Parts: sequence; C-alpha cells; structure tokens
Amino acid sequence: MDSQLNIVGLARVKNEARWIRRMVTSMLACCKEVVVMDDHSDDATAAEAVAAGAYVIASPYDTFNEARDKQWLYDFVISTCSPGWCLMLDGDEELGPGAAEAIEAVVRTQGTIESYRVSFTYLWNNEQTKRVDRWYGAPFTRASLWRCAPGQRFCAGNSASLHCGSTPAGLREHALPIADVLHYGYMHAADRIRKYEYYNRIDPNNEFEDCYRHMVIGDILPASYAGKWAGPLKLEPVK
Repeated sequence: MDSQLNIVGLARVKNEARWIRRMVTSMLACCKEVVVMDDHSDDATAAEAVAAGAYVIASPYDTFNEARDKQWLYDFVISTCSPGWCLMLDGDEELGPGAAEAIEAVVRTQGTIESYRVSFTYLWNNEQTKRVDRWYGAPFTRASLWRCAPGQRFCAGNSASLHCGSTPAGLREHALPIADVLHYGYMHAADRIRKYEYYNRIDPNNEFEDCYRHMVIGDILPASYAGKWAGPLKLEPVK
C-alpha cells in the first residue's frame, strides 16, 4: 500500500465468515484501513474480520435496508477516518490479481472522475471455474471506488431495500472497469439455492431481476434454460 494514499475500505456484511479474511486482506493492499459493518451475523464473521485486520462495528438496525445501512456506514467512516477515497466490496468478494495496484494508480491521477468501476469473475462450483454466459461474462461491472465529498448519498435500487449501489448516487464515472474482483458467493450450489429462495422471499415477483432465476440455472432450472439476463449456463476455466 502507498502510505501517501488516503483510501478506506468499507463493507456491509452478514454471515460471511468463510470469505471475509480474503476480502479484508485484499483491500488492505491498497486501503489504509478497512471498516466492516456486521449485520448481526450468527457465525464468526466479526471475529474473522478482526483477525484479518479490519475494524468491525455492529449494525444499529434490526431490519434490512441496504441503502440506509451503507449510508450509515459511510457517514461513520467520514466522521472517524476522514478518507479521500472509499472502496466498497461485499463480504464474499476479493480484489483479484493486480487490482490493488490499479486502484492506487487511478487515485494518484487525481483527475475529474469521481467514481471507478470494477469487473467481476463469478467463480462457479470451484475456484478453477468461472461462469461466463451473458450477464455473467459481459463482463458485469459495478462502481465500487469513489472520491469522497460532502453531501454524497446512497440510493435504493429497484426494490425498497435491495440492490443499492456500492458508491453514492450521481457521481461522474469512468466508463471502463479498472480492476477485477473475484466473487465467491455463488461458488457452491447450496449457497446459490439458499440465496435464490431468500431473495424471492423478501423481494417476490421482481420481474426486473427475472425473479432471480439466473442464480439457479443448472441447479433448480436446467442448464439449457435461457432467462432474461443469463443462460444457457456456460462455464470456462479461470486463467
């Protein structure tokens, strides 16, 4: 990590004990510190994050609302860490090879861009295989790194409490992803099915998301299924 850079890592997580050390360790390669908001995990998420070097704070809320939670976490970081830049990942993600160096490079430029996107490698069934059909191999990108400024606000996505972005709304974005992130949360079929059932329970009949069918192609749905965003299922080796 370049000690002159003022990047702080943020993550709002719940029950990510399996992956959280990878996330924290990868972020500390370019962040001066990592602050984790733990949403009442009932596994060892908090302890694993602390062991990896993160500062962990417990969520003050008893209900789920992604935009509200991320805003609360960001406000806490602004008031306690005074960051110049923030990087937000999920608890089942890890910066890929070369990502920390790429993030440091764009922060050093100090141009007019306010936000940068990352791309994702969705690991599937094991760490040597990735999913590449349609939405999964486009590649899917997400704004995750931003320059901090007063008044920035997180906004909800296409449902009341889900799909909030990982940067505040309305920032000037760089069009192309600057780095790749490894995503572990869909790697095991049991996790995919559990998340599919959970999302449909708390966000039923979301046709924009194709009712989350993309998650379970090859598990609940046949591998040949072609939905709104993904399928038929296509896998490739991770190079």
